[in-house]
Amino acid sequence: MTLAQVIGAVAAELRRARRWTQTDVAMRIGVSTRRYAKIERGEASPGVDTLARMADLFGFRIDDVLRLHREHVNARVDALVSDTDTPELRGLTATLVEASPEVIALVGSLVAILDPAADE
Repeated sequence: MTLAQVIGAVAAELRRARRWTQTDVAMRIGVSTRRYAKIERGEASPGVDTLARMADLFGFRIDDVLRLHREHVNARVDALVSDTDTPELRGLTATLVEASPEVIALVGSLVAILDPAADE
């Protein structure tokens, strides 16, 4: 999953739990319903201001969403490493555990390019 997909999945789950429509949320965070629907589907990333309004509305912390994304990427890297266990890949995995969210997002994108079936 990309970071946009993680954000969208979290937003959709929290919205449904509150029994709100996408229009309800869109109006509360100041975007169009069409834009919010794309965010929920992971087709668009919210801007920093929109993400902050979403976090306030739903009561989640942005770093928790980044942690979920990091865990997903680490799990995918671990799965790839277990299929081709080499010292180089073990070292890469150890490095990723301490990587910044930006590096994790980049690696996630690279993994998606190299292994498109992993997103299915």
